[in-house]
Amino acid sequence: MLHVIFGAGLIGCFVGGVLASNNMKVKFVARDPWCSRLRDTMILSDYAGNLQQVKHADPLLASGQKADVIWLTTKCTGIIPAIRDLELLVHAQTVIICCQNGVGTHQLVQKHFSQNRVLRAMVPFNVVLKSPNQLHRGSEGMLTIEAMPADVAELERDLLAASQPLMQIATTPDINALQWAKLQLNLGNSVNALADIPVKAMLEQRDFRRIIALAMREFLDVINAMDIKLPKVAKIHGRYLPLLLCTPDWLFKRIAKQMLAIDDDVRTSMWWDLQAHKQTEIAYLNGAVVTAGKTCGVACPVNSFLVNEIKKIEEMTAEQGKYEGVNASSLLKKLMQELKKDSAES
Repeated sequence: MLHVIFGAGLIGCFVGGVLASNNMKVKFVARDPWCSRLRDTMILSDYAGNLQQVKHADPLLASGQKADVIWLTTKCTGIIPAIRDLELLVHAQTVIICCQNGVGTHQLVQKHFSQNRVLRAMVPFNVVLKSPNQLHRGSEGMLTIEAMPADVAELERDLLAASQPLMQIATTPDINALQWAKLQLNLGNSVNALADIPVKAMLEQRDFRRIIALAMREFLDVINAMDIKLPKVAKIHGRYLPLLLCTPDWLFKRIAKQMLAIDDDVRTSMWWDLQAHKQTEIAYLNGAVVTAGKTCGVACPVNSFLVNEIKKIEEMTAEQGKYEGVNASSLLKKLMQELKKDSAES
């Protein structure tokens, strides 16, 4: 099978590199400078000390080639622009695996490729560029793919066999609930982007954690209204995370060691998007909670606040090219004022 990593960046090149290291046939569709990097030896590493070198003999997909499996690793905001290019790569039996954050973007793909098998994948880990040719996974988590029907059972067997310490692979029969559970963890991406500091430094400050906890409580109210049973995707089940996040710093550092077991310089994809003056995925993260809340009658003022703050920063970076991060106490104070104002108006 020919696996094509479409929109290959940090995550895509890491995933493709691991697959190639397992002797799977992998090609990439990417932009420079990724094309140049892929032609050289790539180093894959992780926070646990695993290390592997990968040399792609001929990494780029040639014109006219069709993919048996497409790993769609573009951002949520890049799905629609990618459709026309994807049409050139698909044949009748092509399987498309959507690797986006948030929920619902696979429906856009399925709508355009109604005859193809479209699957969802949850990518829980963070990848950063340590050097021009070193991709480093800075956090834990298992790549989990939607359980595959009988007609693509061979693909599922191949992928499960490719699981290794650098990237463990699993499947699940309930990808919808898993994506919502992952979305809960991603609600802090907006806070990290606003703080303009690494994730670990953010989590070590209680006021930042309190904001994330408030957003998560709204999320859990929405999930309950939707009657979704969340699976456990972290060391602590999602229903207990708001309580844990609100604990004093000294206690949090003691009982949440796994949450802090990440590289000191890890930042979220939303932060990276703002640095690159790109549109963020806020509509598919905190915005998805707000949208779902409206559907099921659950107010989500905290997530609405975070959506609006990120949109302001998007406009600021578009105009000025940069922005200043806000400290924890100031952001929490501003949020509380907005909540008080909303309460008074209602």
